[in-house]
Amino acid sequence: MRLVFPRRPRYTEIAMNEQKPDAHAKTSKRERLQSLLARDPNVLACPVCGAALRLSREASALCCARGHCHDIAKKGYVNLLGRGGGAKGVYDAAFFANRRAAFGFGLYEEAARRIAALAKELLRPAETGGQIERAGAIRALDAGCGEGYFAFALSRDASPGAVCRFYGLDLSREAIAMATDYEADIAWIVGDLAKPPFRDGAFDLVLNVLSPASYGAFRRILARDGVLIKVLPGPDHLRELRALRGELEGGRSGEGAREHVERHMRVAERASVRYFRALRPEQKKVLPAMTPLTAGKTPDPVALDSLRRVTVDLEIVAGRPL
Repeated sequence: MRLVFPRRPRYTEIAMNEQKPDAHAKTSKRERLQSLLARDPNVLACPVCGAALRLSREASALCCARGHCHDIAKKGYVNLLGRGGGAKGVYDAAFFANRRAAFGFGLYEEAARRIAALAKELLRPAETGGQIERAGAIRALDAGCGEGYFAFALSRDASPGAVCRFYGLDLSREAIAMATDYEADIAWIVGDLAKPPFRDGAFDLVLNVLSPASYGAFRRILARDGVLIKVLPGPDHLRELRALRGELEGGRSGEGAREHVERHMRVAERASVRYFRALRPEQKKVLPAMTPLTAGKTPDPVALDSLRRVTVDLEIVAGRPL
């Protein structure tokens, strides 16, 4: 399988706060999700028994044939995590709010564009020279979507000219609730990445950005010709933040992640994204709280004030999980 990255793709702008006059204006978040689930009924699986989930008669819940039901939240998501669980540690609402603020000033904008450009090529139907042979709608999942930025960018910039259905999955209910603020046709799901609540072969593309990967689970939910895009930190990723803690050897963890990918994925293509982002004073305050590298820790204010830029260094890997 040969995956080709376009050299000079043209992108549409990804705007965090863009407001478009469209059909969403008079539709509640809950109604939007109900509509998305109704038009794509063969995707979700019950987290309790694995049976297919369908909308209830009143469309207020997803239920399986064995009577397990999961309510659709007013905020426009469905919790399929089951009893207990959820994100722990630094991954609280404040963490994801700071991530959204960082995304808002464009920290990962260039990276999101490169990922979406690759996804657009991969999602093209076979008859137009792309990878996908499936008849009907093409489905893409952002697994470990957090507050939804990359899933949103994917839905905005990766349309291949065919019907696409987009899903976002994360362990954190707070993050998913925040993701529903995006004006996009994305079905937001709270669920376990190790046991994703989806039918076998449901997706043509699974995206996993700077998040723990469950390669066996990804293989199960990918279609026969489906592709995984895994995004890893490069050796210099956010090196300025690591320097605040006196840690300039962050490449070791990235190196371990790359070795893990080689053991669990048949890599077809790689690409690197590396750039610097200049920082304004108000942006510096957000950064330490938006990454687990420094979240929950108080950086030296003098050192933080001295930051003038931050490095984004990512590796995009595309292929099939083994």
